Parts: sequence; C-alpha cells; structure tokens
Amino acid sequence: MISKKIIKNNKRWFSASALATMVGIATLTFAFKPDVKDSSNHNANKVFATKWYQYNGSGSRTAESNYTLLSTQPANETEAANLCPNVGEICVINAPEGSGMHPASFSTAFKNEINNAQASGVETTNVKLRD
Repeated sequence: MISKKIIKNNKRWFSASALATMVGIATLTFAFKPDVKDSSNHNANKVFATKWYQYNGSGSRTAESNYTLLSTQPANETEAANLCPNVGEICVINAPEGSGMHPASFSTAFKNEINNAQASGVETTNVKLRD
C-alpha cells in the first residue's frame, strides 16, 4: 500500500515537472524570436541623406534624370531659394542622395510635392521655384 502511494505521488510529481519543463522550453523558444519586419516597406523608417539638385529646365519635372547635383551645396533652405532667377518654374529640389549626379528615385509623395509646388506657385521646404 505504501509503495503504491509513493508511486502515485512520484507520477504526479513527474507529470507536474514534465509540464513545467515543456512550458519553460516553449516560453524560451518564443521569447527570443527575432523581430522580422515586412520587407515590402523596408525603407519606410530609414532616414536618407539629402542633397540639392538643379532642374535642367526640360523634360518631366518628376524624372530624377532631369536633375543634376549642385557642385556647391547651399548652406540652408534660404540660400537654396536665392539660387533661382526670376522665371516661375521648378529651380532646385532637396532630394535623397542618389548615385552619381542624379537624386535617388522619387517617391509618389515627393513627385506630388514637386507637381503641387509648380501648379500652385508655392515653394516647399524641398522644392524651390524660380521667383
């Protein structure tokens, strides 16, 4: 009778111990799971260096190839605006740095900013018009 009681208590202890071990392993397995982000929007939270680029005056205002890196970068937004003579067109933009002499690909939002500045005649922080 005593031996059956001991075996029964040992089975309970073993079952509880096995359950606790499995819960511990599961917790450790999922507690240290790497944070995998959606790769489709991998640049959303990155901050890119920007440079000032001058519009060449012909072709699409929203085509990166129609802008050339200014050899001397303006010190600030006001200095960039002062580079533009009186014509009323896109003059310079502050855009993410690309490779070579042209800016990186424009986002849809930035293309809209360029088009809106041109249509409204109102400059933005990133788009300067010829006064």
